[in-house]
Amino acid sequence: PSATATRHLGYHNKRWDKVFCDGVRFDGNNTDATTLDDYEEGFWTPTMSGATLKSHHLSIGSYPNKYTKIGRQVSLDLAISWSAVTGGTELKIGGIPFTAVGGLWGAGLWYNAWSVQPVDLMFWVGGNTTYMKFYTAVNGGVSALTQSDMGTSGNIYGSITYFA
Repeated sequence: PSATATRHLGYHNKRWDKVFCDGVRFDGNNTDATTLDDYEEGFWTPTMSGATLKSHHLSIGSYPNKYTKIGRQVSLDLAISWSAVTGGTELKIGGIPFTAVGGLWGAGLWYNAWSVQPVDLMFWVGGNTTYMKFYTAVNGGVSALTQSDMGTSGNIYGSITYFA
């Protein structure tokens, strides 16, 4: 366009099929900080050493673990079930699709069939990592959960958002 705000991309009954570009800039700024230049969707495969995860929650199962990345923000669907636990180490799920920056606490996950029912199931995605650790509330603080708290079978479901 030869002047600002004189052209529209598409119309209410006529739309573009596909637009290919290196990014979309907002607020009229011409800086990298205001450029949205990354969007991706896909599947991710959770891992847990010392546990046998059920395959119906992997990428082609009935509750697949999907992710969406928009800029630096990554949103994960988390659906895991296990059928055997042989480890007693910290409860840690790996395989998140992008390395996290900073650290993030979160909660609001659904879980069942554990040998020790946590008061509140919380997770921590640490900076510079590709895994999340799980904790429970104890006397106004938090305590790390271990695989032995999980029992021999169970589930964790929820959504997690972090920054990469």
